[in-house]
Amino acid sequence: MHPSLKKSIIMLGMAACFAHTPVFADEASDIDYVNKAWAKARFQESEAQQSHDIDALLPKAEALAKHYPNSANALIWAATVYGDKARILGGLSALPYIKTAKAWYEHAIKIDPHGMGGHAQALLGAFYYKVPGWPIAFGDDEKARAYLEAAIKIDPNNPEAHYFYGDFLRLQGDEKGARRELSKAISLPSRPDQLVRDNGRKQEAKMILQEMKEED
Repeated sequence: MHPSLKKSIIMLGMAACFAHTPVFADEASDIDYVNKAWAKARFQESEAQQSHDIDALLPKAEALAKHYPNSANALIWAATVYGDKARILGGLSALPYIKTAKAWYEHAIKIDPHGMGGHAQALLGAFYYKVPGWPIAFGDDEKARAYLEAAIKIDPNNPEAHYFYGDFLRLQGDEKGARRELSKAISLPSRPDQLVRDNGRKQEAKMILQEMKEED
C-alpha cells in the first residue's frame, strides 16, 4: 500500500473515533451544541432520522452531565436528551432513561431552582403525568400539577411550560383549562435562544387543540 494512502486511511479512522468522542470546549459552547442538536433532531427530522440523531447525541449528553456536575443548565440539557430517548423507546425499556433524566433534573433544581426559567420543573411535571404510577414507575398527578405550576410561576412566558400544563389538564378532563394553557403557549413569543423548541411545542399545541375541536 502506498504510504500516503495508508496515512489517509489512518486519519479517516481517527476522525471516525473522534466523531463519537465528546470534545469539550467550554460550558456555554457544549450546552449550546447539545441544545441545537437536540432541537434539530426533535422538531426538524423524520422519525427515523430523529431516533438516529438522539442515539448519536446520548454519549455527549452523558459526558456533559459528568463533565459539569455542578451546572444546572448542563444537567438540564443532559436530562432533556435522555428524556427524549425514553419517549422514542416507550414502554418499560424507557424507564432507565427516565429515571436518569429525573435524577439530573432534580439535582439541577437543587443547584439552581430557577435554572433555564423553570425548565427542569416543567419536564419533571411532564414525567410525572406521562409515566405509570407505582409499582411500575413514579407517576403521580398531584406532583405533576405542582411541578408544572411551579414552572409557570418561575417563568410565565415559557411556551413549553404552558404546553405541558395544557396537555396535562386535557388528560385530567379539564378542557377549559387545557384550551387556556395551550392557547397561551401558542400566543407567547418564542424565546430567541429556543426558537426551534418553542415553535415545535406551539405546533404540538395546535394539534392538540385541533383534536379537541374534532372531539366536540
